[in-house]
Amino acid sequence: MSTEDLQRLWGGILAGEVKSPGTFSIRTLEFLRGLSKSDAEQISQLARYVVEGCVSRSQFQYLETHGISFSKLLEMQDLGLLSGVESIGLTRQYKSAIPSKLLVLLRSHGKALLVENDDATKVLSLEVYILTSVGAQLLGLGSFEPDIEYLRLIGKEITGKGFNVRLVDWEPISEKQIRYLNPEEIDA
Repeated sequence: MSTEDLQRLWGGILAGEVKSPGTFSIRTLEFLRGLSKSDAEQISQLARYVVEGCVSRSQFQYLETHGISFSKLLEMQDLGLLSGVESIGLTRQYKSAIPSKLLVLLRSHGKALLVENDDATKVLSLEVYILTSVGAQLLGLGSFEPDIEYLRLIGKEITGKGFNVRLVDWEPISEKQIRYLNPEEIDA
């Protein structure tokens, strides 16, 4: 991130606060006040691997080969962006969005994993590191590109658990509806 990027970030925050006071927590504003260029670069790097507010613990080897080591994850936790890095077995469970079958959309910026199963009672469980509220607010300020291969690896993991998975592009239609495009089947 350049100095201009940081200025644009602060401009967006101030504009958001003027337009709708209380949009950002005091903790987030305090965090941003002390944000260094190095911290901002690490946050941008991590953002590519955030799926639905989480980073996949089971894809650790892939993350490590792409510059996200355990020590970097611990740094992100120390900064207050992630939680659960030192935990063993922290999982997030996803239940169906509709009553007739399991349907879960795991979003990562403009891409998503569309997870389905005919059994509406089935629950998808993934081992994760979770973004904190400060981390979620910060990532909401930027525009990031997801790592497509990382998403495919998570999709293969989910397929191996008995779910049907497609990698899709998604866009919001309204506050409660989305449209997905360009589906790509993910096989185990």
